[in-house]
Amino acid sequence: MKLWLYILLLISFSGSLHCQNTLYSQLEYCLPHDRHRNCAPSSPLVMAFTTNMEPYFFPNKCRACSNYLVRSVLPVEQCPPKNSSVRCTLQPVCAIAPDNSLKQYKSDCGACTDEGIKYIFRSKCPKSSK
Repeated sequence: MKLWLYILLLISFSGSLHCQNTLYSQLEYCLPHDRHRNCAPSSPLVMAFTTNMEPYFFPNKCRACSNYLVRSVLPVEQCPPKNSSVRCTLQPVCAIAPDNSLKQYKSDCGACTDEGIKYIFRSKCPKSSK
């Protein structure tokens, strides 16, 4: 619930915010030309937000924006499997905790090794999240 409130606040004030490398600076809006396209199967996973701010996961931006209720999308990454040999990046990430709150980590490896963390955003969490 906390995550959705943060995102709702962002969209409400997005015109006046100047977010540098934050979760909200990565929001992408669905434009009219995004609505009627044939979608390629290979694109990054996104979290999409409908007109009433309901969040949904879609396989890519194209599929999300083809739904007329979706207004904006946020690219997310799924954590690699625990026994994976994927290299860590030493950049801050914001993770979605099992209770849907946002949690700041120093790197993707720190986030993805925590129990219950499945998705991350490659940015800092908003200052008000804990």
